[in-house]
Amino acid sequence: MGINLTEKELEDLTQNLLVDGDKVDTNKLQSVLGNLGIELMPNELLNLLKTLPVNADGKVYQKRLMKGMKSLEQGIVDVNKLDTLLENLGIKITEEEFMDLTERLPDDSERKVKLNKLIKELSAVLGEEVDVSDLEDALKDMGIEVTYDDYLHLVKTLPLDAEGKVYKKRLLDGIKTIKRGKVDINNLDKLLENMGIELSEKELKDFSKDLPVDVDEKVDLKNVMPRIKDFTGEKVDARDLKNVLGDMGIEVNDKECVELLKLLPVDGDKKVFRNRLLTGLKSFKGGKIDISNLNTILGNMGIKLKNKELQSVIQNQHVDANENVPLKKVMDDVKAVTGEKLDVKNLRSILEGLGIEFTPKEYLELVQNLQIDDDGTISENRLLDGVKSFKGGKVDVSNLENILENMKIMLPDKELKDLSQNLPVDASGMTDLHKLLKEVNKFTGGKIQAKDIKKVLGDIGIELTNKELWNLMKILPITDDGKVYKNVLLDKIKSFPAGKCNVSKIGTILENMGYELEDEEIEDLQNYLPTTDEKKVKLNKVMENVESFTGTKINANEVDDILKNIGIELTPKEHWKLLKTLPITSDGKVYCNRLLDRLKTFQGGKVFENKLETILENMDYKLGKEEMKDLWDHLKIDENGKVLLNSMIRAASLFSGGKINACDTQLYLGNVGIEFTNKENQDLLNMVPLDDNKRVYKNRLMDAVKTYRGGKVNVDKIDDALENMRIPLEEEEIEELCEHLPVDAERRVKLDLLLNAVDEVLGEEINYEDWEDILRNMGLSLQLKENSVFMKSLSLDAAGKLYKHKLLDGLRSLPGVRLSVDKLKPFMEQMGFKLEEEEYQDLKNNLPIDDEGRVNVNVVMDEGHLFTGEKIDTGNLKIFLENIGIELAEDKGMQLLNNLPIDAKGRVYVNRLMKELRGLKGVKVSSDKMEMFMKSTGIDLKEKEIQLLKDHLPVDDNGKIDLNMMMDEVKNVTGEKIPAGDVKNTVENMGIEITNKEHKKLLKTLPVSADKKVFKKELLDGVKSFRGGQVNFNDLQSVLQNTGFRLEEKEIKDLKTHLPVTEKEKVDLDILMDAAKAFTGEKVEANNLKNVLSNMGIELTEKEHSMLLNSLPICDGKVYKKKLLDSVKPLKGKKVNVSNLETLLKNMEIEVGKEEYEDLLNHLPADENEMVDVNMVMDEAKAFTGEKVSVSNLCNVLRKMGLVLTDKDHKKLLKTLPIRTSGKVYKNRLLKGVKALNGPKVKIKKMETFLVNMGIKIKEEELEELMSQLPTEGETTVDMKDLMDAVSYIKGNGKFNVNSIMEGLKKFKPKGIATLPKLKTANDMKDRVTGHMAVSEIKSKLKLNPLTKVPISHSKRDKDLPGSPQCQLKHTEKKLNASQMAAFQDAYNFFNKDKTGCIDFHGLMCTVAKLGMSLTKHDVYNELKCADIDQDGKVNFSDFIKVLTDKNRFLKAVVPEKETCLDLAGNPGILLFEILSKLVEISALPRKSIREIVSYFQRKFQQTGPGMLWSPYTMGYGERTLKPDICTPPSSSMAAFANAARIAIMKEKDLFKFLEELKRCNSHSDSPYSKIPIFPLFPNVDGVVMGKPFKNMQKLEMLRRKEPLNFFEDYFFHKRDWKTQAANIKSIDPASGYTNDILTIDQMLKKKKTYTVADATAIKQHVKRATDTYNLGIALEHRKEMLNLWRKIRGDLIGLDSKNESFYDTFSTYTWSWNVSQELLSPKDLRLHDTYVNRNSSRKSRSSSSSDVSECDTNLGRKRKQKGLKEFQQ
Repeated sequence: MGINLTEKELEDLTQNLLVDGDKVDTNKLQSVLGNLGIELMPNELLNLLKTLPVNADGKVYQKRLMKGMKSLEQGIVDVNKLDTLLENLGIKITEEEFMDLTERLPDDSERKVKLNKLIKELSAVLGEEVDVSDLEDALKDMGIEVTYDDYLHLVKTLPLDAEGKVYKKRLLDGIKTIKRGKVDINNLDKLLENMGIELSEKELKDFSKDLPVDVDEKVDLKNVMPRIKDFTGEKVDARDLKNVLGDMGIEVNDKECVELLKLLPVDGDKKVFRNRLLTGLKSFKGGKIDISNLNTILGNMGIKLKNKELQSVIQNQHVDANENVPLKKVMDDVKAVTGEKLDVKNLRSILEGLGIEFTPKEYLELVQNLQIDDDGTISENRLLDGVKSFKGGKVDVSNLENILENMKIMLPDKELKDLSQNLPVDASGMTDLHKLLKEVNKFTGGKIQAKDIKKVLGDIGIELTNKELWNLMKILPITDDGKVYKNVLLDKIKSFPAGKCNVSKIGTILENMGYELEDEEIEDLQNYLPTTDEKKVKLNKVMENVESFTGTKINANEVDDILKNIGIELTPKEHWKLLKTLPITSDGKVYCNRLLDRLKTFQGGKVFENKLETILENMDYKLGKEEMKDLWDHLKIDENGKVLLNSMIRAASLFSGGKINACDTQLYLGNVGIEFTNKENQDLLNMVPLDDNKRVYKNRLMDAVKTYRGGKVNVDKIDDALENMRIPLEEEEIEELCEHLPVDAERRVKLDLLLNAVDEVLGEEINYEDWEDILRNMGLSLQLKENSVFMKSLSLDAAGKLYKHKLLDGLRSLPGVRLSVDKLKPFMEQMGFKLEEEEYQDLKNNLPIDDEGRVNVNVVMDEGHLFTGEKIDTGNLKIFLENIGIELAEDKGMQLLNNLPIDAKGRVYVNRLMKELRGLKGVKVSSDKMEMFMKSTGIDLKEKEIQLLKDHLPVDDNGKIDLNMMMDEVKNVTGEKIPAGDVKNTVENMGIEITNKEHKKLLKTLPVSADKKVFKKELLDGVKSFRGGQVNFNDLQSVLQNTGFRLEEKEIKDLKTHLPVTEKEKVDLDILMDAAKAFTGEKVEANNLKNVLSNMGIELTEKEHSMLLNSLPICDGKVYKKKLLDSVKPLKGKKVNVSNLETLLKNMEIEVGKEEYEDLLNHLPADENEMVDVNMVMDEAKAFTGEKVSVSNLCNVLRKMGLVLTDKDHKKLLKTLPIRTSGKVYKNRLLKGVKALNGPKVKIKKMETFLVNMGIKIKEEELEELMSQLPTEGETTVDMKDLMDAVSYIKGNGKFNVNSIMEGLKKFKPKGIATLPKLKTANDMKDRVTGHMAVSEIKSKLKLNPLTKVPISHSKRDKDLPGSPQCQLKHTEKKLNASQMAAFQDAYNFFNKDKTGCIDFHGLMCTVAKLGMSLTKHDVYNELKCADIDQDGKVNFSDFIKVLTDKNRFLKAVVPEKETCLDLAGNPGILLFEILSKLVEISALPRKSIREIVSYFQRKFQQTGPGMLWSPYTMGYGERTLKPDICTPPSSSMAAFANAARIAIMKEKDLFKFLEELKRCNSHSDSPYSKIPIFPLFPNVDGVVMGKPFKNMQKLEMLRRKEPLNFFEDYFFHKRDWKTQAANIKSIDPASGYTNDILTIDQMLKKKKTYTVADATAIKQHVKRATDTYNLGIALEHRKEMLNLWRKIRGDLIGLDSKNESFYDTFSTYTWSWNVSQELLSPKDLRLHDTYVNRNSSRKSRSSSSSDVSECDTNLGRKRKQKGLKEFQQ
């Protein structure tokens, strides 16, 4: 070739030459070809080998093998592997072409085709083959001239097969990409003909028109190719053009139609290309279009607008009466909104002209993300949009105004100045473009009133509760005029952790937030969001998912190449399948992040072994060295060095999620119910990879647990253990599992035995490929893959694995799927049926097989059910039949045996036997053995139902009943069998609405049989007791009929009168069913009511009797007894003698045993006359209704409900239960017993189940709020009493159990609301803790300016206030100004009110409960009475103002008289002040209103004069008391600390006086409470200020660890020695007395008199460092003071003395520093400090604190760890 190379050059060349792929061992040739789907006969294989160049090792290159196969044209191809074969042959094919090819192939039942036939059909689809050596001639034949570079590029990019050939269709695709090719204008027809386009003369002329032709009569290919689209596709009839356009939404008149036709190239058949017509319309001056269909019309015309652009066009239109707009106006507006077209070739200079600088890498990424048209242009506005959303580029701050103007952003001078001053500028005066635009965004969009935030967000589709709104407003920068920038609001809402979105408005929401997603992307996002039944989704979930729609976009046709570059290989089928799941936009692009995200759940694909780390990095998996090594051990690498993608994903998922310390694994596992010995734990740790910090991923740990199989599992926590091991068992399956486990005396089971049992329940775990093979072997693969119902029912994990039995369960009762009878045997085997030949033939004979030899799968399963269950020996058949009441004559017996499929051992299935019995005529059943017969058939009837059957069925003289007649009657009782999958539809057909979540709950309550069916009667019974679902009020009558209730018109009317109806005219199903049950059972004569009740022991007065007669729904002179008793219950004072209890219970249809009756008596308080309250009897008796549970299975029952009891509580519970001799107890009575216990816990994940069992229905939003109140991360249970109190608060009923609050609120701290203070009884009222100190987790705090004077006593004030019945006001206030009136109106609006807008008793109760205040109904009634000035029974706004402005009431509320208790009993009339104080405290009112109210009462307090004594004690509602003397020693440390803290609102001189008094009274003690080091850390401002961040410190620490730590964070979180750090701050220059940073600033200021932006930036950095140094120093000093204080006050003993370790959290909260925006001391700091103090304090110090130290206190230090103590030893 005339090329001379040196030896080194030759070596380099050979190393870089591309070889023909991998080598194949010819000894394994048959296997290799088989994997590709090719089957060769032995002689064909020999012929192939003869043509192959096999080397000395007996190997051949794979590409050479494929070339030989193709030229041989022998062998058979498996169509199922056709895509893989084509790929290996080097033939690229689209999905449409592949489908066309498979349709052309001959239909073969085994899906096989000859290779030569396949090659022939390929040519028909893709055109003839062109040899690459003939490519130049082929181009000349088409009239195409290309440059040498373009020719090389074309050859390089063409998909050549193994023979170096390319199909013509692929060649033409390649030609379209040529950039500089030319074609002779006179040869255009040749080119088009080669491309399969035949044009008429007129069409060709139109095609050529306006093409730019050069002097040589040539035209550029890039100008020709875009026009080809107009002359492809379907044609439309030009004669019917008006109607064609009308169907497209375009209206033209006759004249316009003629004008348009003149512009179009109509062929000889009077037809025109549809695409050409649409192109012509773009420049047409006539026509109108339907504005409502604009997007579709523009899409048909090839114009794709973004949502923002489309809205802009629509808003600019003037619509006529028919909702039409001129087409030309629309097209002009489209051009205006997209801007002028710019050539991409000039893009770099255009960007430079804008004033934006990009690095080469940024420039390429930007271009890739831009929406460039086919002709290489982009519209100006889309370029600007692309630049604005791009995360790159820099701009010169000095040229800011021009840059913004170029980007069409106009800002006023003031905002421009603010912007330039606040931008972060580098040394060269440049700033990042995206930071600039982020700041600019704040100034655009305008401002909105803070009070309108909820409405503004609601309008775009974001819903917030009032509580969420308050939390949001606290993080918003609200200006002095009460406004906030709209874009700042939208920016903050992106990271806001609460709120919900309407799924249908996702597009609008994201557009307002600045995300520009196209319709396909929005639809994809909506499909993947976890929505509720109300089609709503949590806002934070939207924000998480939308992240994958950011970053770089790629062309969809490049997906395969991009994946190969990172190491992922897909077959063509897999590639097409993946593309279908991606949101590809109209310009053929998809976000790279979305692609990678979708790959994590994609089933298919392989990974190259040598690129594994690259793939993991791209998918955001970060693994350490040891973890990477461990990952390799989990992967199965094939002989080609590839790994299944989903297998890799599954293994990688083990290295995601949370991590735990190796030393904590034993504790962690124990918490989830898995218990290891120390040795077992060490063995386990040896199996897992630990990172450098000795931590391990939880998922990886649990995977090792399953592999290790050692240890034991606590059966009471078995569901936690299974869930953490990611074993998907339903509750029913867990229950069944527990029944058969070998549990020891401590209720533990070996993990190994548990996992074995799980394998039996779930079957083996199978891969995606394997379950496809299983379905294929069963003959169902293709059908089921297309069945969306089936595919959705499969619970695949991330790697596409599932348990075999779960797969098979999905097949049961699946409608519409047909099975070939030839595949019946493998199908039954896979479904778990073990049939012998006789049984198999019997099954086949009984199936309804159609003419094609197919049968429905659900029919097969129904018949197959007969071959399950018990078998009996046919030798004992006679005895068996006699036992169930059947006697057969000898001939009948023989006939029966002949028809039964008897196995080799002479046995037959009982189910099959029972079916055959029904087929025999004249078979009878003995009536006294009917129950035994029913059990044999699997029908569970109650005793009453069996008796009812006997009463209705004709019995012959021998006491026998006809079998078939009996079974028909049984069917009437049970109803037909309903597939479990049809339950939701069946219930909805009854008129009952249930959500998907409720449907799942309902199914769990139903007795579903082994064949996945349920009797209709059992469904109805389940519906009647189901706690869920709703009914339309107008459908009540039909629903009652459908559920078996038969009510008269008057009864229905009475029922409707008493039902609570929602705003949407709906009634809760359970309320309806409970009310309807009163209209069942026995009826009594209405004129005999008095006697009927008297016989039960209930006496009525004449008045009561008359009232009952008027209120009861009497029909035909009768009334239901249940309804009568329900009506008696509201009558006050009704009592019944204990001797009549049994009669009363019987009439209530409550059956109680001896034990239960005694238990009931024990709970009923009887008076001296042995009389008990009727209401109490009825309430207590409810415990003996409903379902019964077995005491022997009590642990499982409690576990299922989510309850966790200690052994002690379990034993205590058993002692209190009235257990029947049958070993059962009523579930309601069990729950009542559980409520009485102090220690039960509830599993958080089963909280809803628990509440349902307790009869509490909780809405989804209530459940979310409840979850937010629960313990922080890591806790799995919550105290039952705390939970019930929180539920009461959320439900707003105000019912709090006093004892539970006293005991429980120490542990339970609701988030976002004030912690309820500890309530005291009368005996310990003097020791009460201050209310404000108990509020430790308020999100925002109020700080009042200190009072100017300490008031003196005013002992004789307002004596007659409580004495007057009407509580008339004796003191009036001067009129409020407008601002004050508006503020009090805001406060008044917070209250719940009646329809007249006044506060009634119910409204006041609800308001009190909502604020977490604990009052009795009596207290609330008295308060309402005192506040009701005009005596109309309600508090209107006038009353409200008069009460709150009255001086005497105000003084009673804030300064009590000496020795007067400040609870309601001793000081009524102050509730409104308490509520107002709470509203201010929790920032429930607008900021301005709070300022006005606080200012008003400050002035009022200061104006009260010297006749009032100031008390430093709390104002907490219902828990205040006045100490008679300031010197009275506090009885507890908590009380002392709280009292001292209360003085924070005093002025400094008053503070000193108070402290001096404290010192005088406690001169011999070292009381630390005289020093208040906390409050100077709070800013001294009126109004509301931001409080402690509402985030768990643990979560904050984890978050910060992922980010680089700065100096203070390093010291704070990693507990570095703070004193050493403080010493290392060399901030003061001894000579000058100033910090180095300040000196630097001073020198810089002296140097210059004029400053540039860069100078200002440099100074700014020094100022920041100086400020940070100062703040750090302040923080360290405060930390030192706080630790000294803590040491003095013996903080650990304070917490122990009050039996409340939450004091650590309280103290930590009050160490909050505004300088560093976090606590100076965490609770952990304090506990560690206490450990050191306890261990090192002297005997003397211990004895001095002996009054405060309990026995457990002295041992506290010994239980602490030593870690971290050194920092406190100074």
